[in-house]
Amino acid sequence: MKDLLFSGSRFLTTDEVADAVLHYAQVLAQYGRADVVRFPALVDGVAANSWLALGPGTGSAIAAVEVLDSPIERLAGAHEASVEIQRRSERLEGV
Repeated sequence: MKDLLFSGSRFLTTDEVADAVLHYAQVLAQYGRADVVRFPALVDGVAANSWLALGPGTGSAIAAVEVLDSPIERLAGAHEASVEIQRRSERLEGV
């Protein structure tokens, strides 16, 4: 599990989702684009659907921190969210 750190908020999500979000943020910056992604996460210990605006002009950097003692192992919908985010990255990259 990884914490995505963004604008003073922490979003605990799966490695797969965190990696997809970070990669997509990089691709969006490379192409000067912005987008909003949705993914499941624990926010303040509560399971939630989360949305992040990524890309130039969003006003914040994003970081990921590996969580070694995660309170959960899985999040419902995480795989589907990571696949969608990866699809968007690939479409923009022309893959």
